[in-house]
Amino acid sequence: WNIYKNVKNSRPEMSIDEMKNYLGLLKKDIEDKFVLEIGCGAGPYLDICANYYNAKEVIGIDLSRAVDAAYENTRNCKNVTIIQADLFKLPFKVKFDVVYSLGVLHHTPDTKKAFYSISEYVKEGGLLSVWLYGYYWK
Repeated sequence: WNIYKNVKNSRPEMSIDEMKNYLGLLKKDIEDKFVLEIGCGAGPYLDICANYYNAKEVIGIDLSRAVDAAYENTRNCKNVTIIQADLFKLPFKVKFDVVYSLGVLHHTPDTKKAFYSISEYVKEGGLLSVWLYGYYWK
């Protein structure tokens, strides 16, 4: 993601479309909400949540060095925080209004365990949205 850090960030309409079609997330789902993105990569969806969907606060986590690209791409967003972290050991004691992950969980050693791990961070009545590349729940 550090080499191709501007691919999606330079085309917000692409990320808006993916959030809508893959995750089912619209502005009304994100606006004024406390949001967590699992596997933020270079941060294109963080940018959409912060600048287009007006999230109250967005936290993006990624295990990889992609956090450097995400920080660079969102450093001017006052409501975005980037954290390098393992989704199985998240450093939060709080719960979020919205938790989402697009194309990430199936890259972990245990997709089902990853799903249950992140679901613990959704507030009661909150929203959890996950998209995978294909069928990985064997």
